[in-house]
Amino acid sequence: MTTDHHNELIQMDINPSLKWTEATHKFPNVLYCAPPSRTADYAENIRLAALSWNGEGSFVFTSSSAPYDINDNGPCDEDAPVVPIGRSPRVDILLKAENVDAASLLVAILKKKFRKQIFLGCDNHPLSRQEMMDLVNRSGKFSKHFSKFNVTDGPLGKRLNNTRTRQEVGWEP
Repeated sequence: MTTDHHNELIQMDINPSLKWTEATHKFPNVLYCAPPSRTADYAENIRLAALSWNGEGSFVFTSSSAPYDINDNGPCDEDAPVVPIGRSPRVDILLKAENVDAASLLVAILKKKFRKQIFLGCDNHPLSRQEMMDLVNRSGKFSKHFSKFNVTDGPLGKRLNNTRTRQEVGWEP
């Protein structure tokens, strides 16, 4: 873990904290947003973050869409089945919050003080891997063109839909 963006957070009246920083008091809102690749004991860090929550506002834990048990390019929304804990070590530790859209969704969730709910942040314009590569080809940015996938085994992914999140949170990317 690093302090890479702590000055920016402090300027926004946000108190950043690291694993080794002992909390002097508890907070009404806690946002845990850190990639597992940047920490040696990911689960322990989440536990410590949860201990700094006073239970009043919201504890928001960010993750990728990997926990959803859909890998056949099928539709995926907030109610889709999730991978059981322990089945996939990768899914057990994945976290990701990537851009301003994700940040704006997190702020909207914290402001409304939701409890025990799953929200899905995406742009609602799902593309298959082939559709993505077709767009890359049409971009004109590369001299070589992708023709087709040679390997057909393995998961196809999922088509994310967050209509319920948008309605309940009142959020748009």
